[in-house]
Amino acid sequence: MPTSDDDHRAIGTDIDAPVGRMIGALARRQQVLVNDVHVLLDELEKDESDPTRLERLFRVDHLATLLGRSTASLGVLLDTSTHTMSDPLRLADVLQASVAGVHDFRRVVLPTAPELDVAGGVALDLVHLLTEIIDYSLASSSTDTVVDIDPPHVDGQTVIRVWNPALAMPDGSLWAINSMLRAVDPPGDDGQESMGLYVAGRLALRHGLTVQLARAEDGGTAAAIRIPATLVASSVTAPPSPNEYVGRHRRESVVESAITSLALLHHRAGMLRAGRR
Repeated sequence: MPTSDDDHRAIGTDIDAPVGRMIGALARRQQVLVNDVHVLLDELEKDESDPTRLERLFRVDHLATLLGRSTASLGVLLDTSTHTMSDPLRLADVLQASVAGVHDFRRVVLPTAPELDVAGGVALDLVHLLTEIIDYSLASSSTDTVVDIDPPHVDGQTVIRVWNPALAMPDGSLWAINSMLRAVDPPGDDGQESMGLYVAGRLALRHGLTVQLARAEDGGTAAAIRIPATLVASSVTAPPSPNEYVGRHRRESVVESAITSLALLHHRAGMLRAGRR
């Protein structure tokens, strides 16, 4: 359903127009700096052979990814874009990148995704949207809880399910969160913890996606993200192997840095496990 201009109003509209433009320009400048940090870290990681220093570089790389997400959120709140992408992105890469954008990514279980491509105009925003939903699910439960991303299914539209089996929510909370995900009104002064949900809602409105939380039949709470069929297509390229992720040079984009960061961290964890055997 088309949305009105009022539905798409940004928090930035409450700021004087010149100030809003300056804040937007600062957000874009900060995103460029974050990308430059990723490029520099690439060079340092390639030249580093000491396992301890390499581990620390990977952690810095991941923190830079988190900083890039915060910068992108500022752009969403101002109704501006801090990144662009024209080429389609494999759905599997979208899911990997969204997990790389959360702090405690080790608690997330990734599925085997169908061979689908997400349109370039929506791919980066879908990564950001999923990251906010996953992050909320992680933050709403104990640190020993695992969050599952169920394999996306296609039935006229692609549906991605983020499931937290330990998260129980009363009706009132579900209603409030789903209202936030419709992005009609920004959170109040005491709603800083809900800001990510509002950002996710604005991203969904931007591309005609829907996001809804509900009680899961198998227990807990699940968020369903529905992507219209017009925004996905069958993949035309073969998926790269994990080693290709680790070895290739990162393009200057949020998604590439996130994918490579996650792949490197997983690769490093595998090396450490192998060394203990």
